[in-house]
Amino acid sequence: MTVKSQLFKENPDYKILFNMLDKVCSLDEKDFLFTEINYKQLTHGSNKIAEFYEYLRPFYFKSKVHYVDKGVTFTGFLTVLRQLSKLYSIKHTSNIVYGQGKYTRTIRIHINRNNWMNNSTSSDSVDSVDSVDNSSNKIDN
Repeated sequence: MTVKSQLFKENPDYKILFNMLDKVCSLDEKDFLFTEINYKQLTHGSNKIAEFYEYLRPFYFKSKVHYVDKGVTFTGFLTVLRQLSKLYSIKHTSNIVYGQGKYTRTIRIHINRNNWMNNSTSSDSVDSVDSVDNSSNKIDN
């Protein structure tokens, strides 16, 4: 069952997102943990995030396309990751950690990295997602 979104006209292919994240996220993690270091890897050289935004642009409603038009920033990309996680009904957690005199923001997408290619974006795929209390990120059908 597809959740109706107020941001997206149609659902973009989730495999493009997770294929990109799979290349930069830590290999020892069971989930996808995206940090500012991963962001810098994606923007260094060829800006893969800008290319990803160009892919996503036609999927957004006209009034919401500003999320991908306002430029590539770490905070903006975290927002897009949260939006896509909610669209696909995949649990996620965002964290802000203070250490070494600065704040670090991360997002953890709770989907098994070993078999994400086999998961569909239906509500049945949520069963394979780790159980995490993330009630503020839950979408009502």
